[in-house]
Amino acid sequence: MQKHYHGFSKKILNKYNIFNKITIAQYDKTLRIKLNIGDHIDSQIFFLGYYDKRGISFIKNLLKKGDTFIDIGANIGCYSLIASKEVQETGKVICFEAINDTYKKLNYNIELNQLNNISTNNIAIYNCNTQIKLYAANDRNSGMSSIYQHDSQSGNTEICNAITLDYYIKNNPLKRINLIKLDIEGAEIYALEGMNETIEKYKPSFIIELSDDVLKNTKIQKSQIINFLKNKSYEMYAIDNNGELTNAEKLNYNYKNFVFKHKSL
Repeated sequence: MQKHYHGFSKKILNKYNIFNKITIAQYDKTLRIKLNIGDHIDSQIFFLGYYDKRGISFIKNLLKKGDTFIDIGANIGCYSLIASKEVQETGKVICFEAINDTYKKLNYNIELNQLNNISTNNIAIYNCNTQIKLYAANDRNSGMSSIYQHDSQSGNTEICNAITLDYYIKNNPLKRINLIKLDIEGAEIYALEGMNETIEKYKPSFIIELSDDVLKNTKIQKSQIINFLKNKSYEMYAIDNNGELTNAEKLNYNYKNFVFKHKSL
């Protein structure tokens, strides 16, 4: 379904700008979410129910009451809203979204659902504490903002503050970190390099986007990310249609999110 929708979206919806309106939609039965139907991610939520149903199913299978979920590259909150329900009132969801307009949309969706266990940070996660330039994406594919130039640029750039996750955790101690979602359009390796202490202490599982289409704009290879985590005793998995882990070689051709799980878990 998602494969056919993606082709339809590129050929019809985007070409003719058929759906270019803002709406509040039902999400995962009990949630609500504000969507721009002309946007790539938002339109899939509106027409298919979810963006990345496999990843959402995996999150639902893994997270339990009291758990902690960290969403790096949170966008409008399509993962974090659901994680909030799973970890419940005793759990934590921590979001990082560096693009100002997207950060505002994320907070709107959190407030829309009156979720009190989510904290948001208008900051990037990187391998050092610094400032970085982001090439902001256009409103047709707002999830593509990146430190690299890309095909969905709006023409605008933003200078944003960046910190390491180790620095954040040192200043905001946590009892546990169960899952980190990492989707920052080619900068994943840099974020990982800034969380060595976090990985050693908490051994969180990861769900990470590894996309050839995104990495073509960078000098980063997928093997760098994979080997970084393998050297820290992580094993790599794909996600099947039920949100269960499977052999990474069985991944559907158009699905780009992989799970990394520590061997000790």
